[in-house]
Amino acid sequence: LEELVDAAAVLSSQPLPRGPRVGVITNAGGLGILCADACESYGLELPPLSEETLRALEPHVPGEASLANPVDLLGSATGETYRAVLGPVLADPNLDAVIATIDLPDRGHLGAVAAALAAQPCTGQHAHAFFLGGQHNVAHQIVGLNPADHMGMPCVRDISHLSHVGVFKALK
Repeated sequence: LEELVDAAAVLSSQPLPRGPRVGVITNAGGLGILCADACESYGLELPPLSEETLRALEPHVPGEASLANPVDLLGSATGETYRAVLGPVLADPNLDAVIATIDLPDRGHLGAVAAALAAQPCTGQHAHAFFLGGQHNVAHQIVGLNPADHMGMPCVRDISHLSHVGVFKALK
């Protein structure tokens, strides 16, 4: 029943992606891999980013960052880093949805990162989800999608639901 209620909430509040292609942005490589694995388990794909997107990201990330999908911004990422990176990734023609994952050892940056994500316009071309983990309900309050819990990643499940409906509607 909880999953049904979550699905109804996300379907009524988020744009439908065109398909199952997801971009993942993270500040912790392990967390990005966990999210990528969760995406795969829900039938979502993580295609490479376009060359144009890669060029747009380069000035905003440290040289050690990984620009593969998942994009690993490293632990030094701030709200401003997420703000600069999220726009080009949301506009990438190879993606239908974007999930930004955040692991913040210094919880003081939490509000700035969440606000940066919430400031991105929902264009209808990409649904964007965001999770922090467990007790960090600020993610749900600011962005409006399920934060991850300790047992899984509901935001990935939400994107999967949106993707399936988006693909079905495109067939009509």
